[in-house]
Amino acid sequence: MRNLSYLSPRFLLILLALIIGNYSFARIMEKSIIHRKLIFVGAIFLNILILLFFKYVHVFINLIPENTISRDPIVKWVLLPVGLSYMTFTISSYLIEIKRGNIKAERHIGIFTASLLFFPKLLQGPIERPQNIFPQFYETHKLDFDLIFSGLRLMLWGYFKKLVVADRLAAYVDAVYGNADMHNGTSLALATVFYAFQIYADFSGYTDIALGSARLFGFKLTENFNRPYLATSIKEFWNRWHISFSSWLRDYLFLPLAFYFSKRFKKEEYLNISSEKWIYLLASMITFGICGLWHGETLNYLVWGFIFGILLTWSNWTEKFNKKTRRLLGIKKKSIFYTAYKISFTFILVCFAWIFFRASVLTM
Repeated sequence: MRNLSYLSPRFLLILLALIIGNYSFARIMEKSIIHRKLIFVGAIFLNILILLFFKYVHVFINLIPENTISRDPIVKWVLLPVGLSYMTFTISSYLIEIKRGNIKAERHIGIFTASLLFFPKLLQGPIERPQNIFPQFYETHKLDFDLIFSGLRLMLWGYFKKLVVADRLAAYVDAVYGNADMHNGTSLALATVFYAFQIYADFSGYTDIALGSARLFGFKLTENFNRPYLATSIKEFWNRWHISFSSWLRDYLFLPLAFYFSKRFKKEEYLNISSEKWIYLLASMITFGICGLWHGETLNYLVWGFIFGILLTWSNWTEKFNKKTRRLLGIKKKSIFYTAYKISFTFILVCFAWIFFRASVLTM
């Protein structure tokens, strides 16, 4: 994934402007009755627009002929401010929860700022819901040696995952994927499996460091990984992988899309397939298409997202058929062998999707 994170005083001003702007938007939106929806839509649109500009403007910069103007000065001015992506997700969930009436707008601008810029979660999450992170800044955090010890232990485990496991696996994965034409199917398959554990150790390792460092100060952040490669289905995998992000996609994108489409489907069936299944297909494909494009602007990320959308849809559409087949064959749902089969099959499907996530380009 392309990393354009950059930190400079001018980018800090951008983040502070976003904080002050959204603090004001939230307070005004909460008080307004007539124009609440308009303010909400405008605030969400502005936040997303700013993120899209910094995240993808380099695509258009690369279209500028090198012999007409120097790209370097422009690139330095439009690099993605550090923490902007995850801050945008946090702000969006904050505004949505206020719009839904689940929380009140934060009055204390210092706590609002501190919760958004809390350094352990700033770079790569977890994406904290306002209901979880805001109240913790009102609590008194005393020196607790048990928390300090457990926090340091968790951080050490995170560094082990990252520096010992992920970085060692990356050496082999990069060598194979960087020269794919020179390797056979066995080495490519092994590199793909290694990459699955590399990206898990890398990302979950960072999460452990973030959770551990937050624990040093008495803060509890959301668990982001729960043994995802032991999942027995693609749906369960996403309930275990990058949990704060996947739950964000579910609550603020997939479910609203499903509700939107449900109001527009007039028939119970289309092409002898229930409307519910078509709704699930559309909501899944759009959600994971956006998920893919958020990770990167190239085609391989979009394909990666669509693959998961297709896999989730297939699982949803065949759920009843699978139950009937299992009963017909006399297979117990909690059988050890059946569970092992589902875990293995799910892992293979996930590894297949990781191929497109890891690939630098797609060629025909």
